[in-house]
Amino acid sequence: MKMSASARRLAGEVVLFLFCVSPAAALTVRLHDAEVGSKIIRLADVAELDGVTAIEAARLHDIVVGYAPAPGTKRTLASSTIRMQVLGAGYAPTDVVIEGREPLIVRKSQTIEPAMIGDVVLAALKPHQDEGLAFTITRLPAAMTMPEGEIQYHVQVPEKLNANFFVNVVARVGDEETRFFVTLKTSRLGAAVVTTRQIERGEIIGPNDVKVESRDVMARPRGDGFTTAAEALGKRARRVLLSGMSVGASCVEAEKLVTRGARVSIIACLPGLVVRGSGEAFDAGEMGESIRVRNLDSKRIITARVTGAGEVSVIE
Repeated sequence: MKMSASARRLAGEVVLFLFCVSPAAALTVRLHDAEVGSKIIRLADVAELDGVTAIEAARLHDIVVGYAPAPGTKRTLASSTIRMQVLGAGYAPTDVVIEGREPLIVRKSQTIEPAMIGDVVLAALKPHQDEGLAFTITRLPAAMTMPEGEIQYHVQVPEKLNANFFVNVVARVGDEETRFFVTLKTSRLGAAVVTTRQIERGEIIGPNDVKVESRDVMARPRGDGFTTAAEALGKRARRVLLSGMSVGASCVEAEKLVTRGARVSIIACLPGLVVRGSGEAFDAGEMGESIRVRNLDSKRIITARVTGAGEVSVIE
């Protein structure tokens, strides 16, 4: 039966349409193992293609067939998953042939050593380091595995740097990141009074018992630490002070020049006249301290300032 011209034209257009939009038949996908850097696996990473044009192969190569394992690890990619992704590109099941075993995928990686992390943290702290201030790392994370590529670091430095503190660190490669922290100790050298021998509890500190040397002043409580020997001389040890120990206000006390219940000499200074009397101390007191005293002559209780051993001065 003869076809009309219009019918022949229509049939030709249909054939041309099918030729242009339909994938070529008998696509062969030959699978192989792969080592990848990206976290996305594309068909080009795990297969070679036969039976298609170069243009069609380029289109298929870009198909995402799965996700890579964590950096430095490996996994097997199911061939059924690869087949499904290829069929999704417009191929009929009878047109696709998968050859080879399921590919083993290895994720490329690099290792961040603890020493490298320490260098990054100390460099970030450099702008916060003034004269005499030093930072010592006390704890670093173990070596870490990261994806292959340039590593960007972000170190979060706290506003207040105490004697012991930590910083948060973010290590990023592309859109993948790892978070960890590093602990540090702050030290600042300064003058400190230290003992030259063991001083027993209750002993009075003399000139040969202490010396001044350079020590880490951040290691002691704030405000508790003498910087000159004069501050310690004549003080009584509150407890045993070992040799080489820093001396501060918390471990010594001034010698009590007046003890509770003791007889004291009372001095009252008047214009052109000094009056002396006797009294009984109601409190113990050190040099310059105010205590209560009973005047033995008038029987009145007055407030007086300790001015010497067994001596007080009336406070006007």
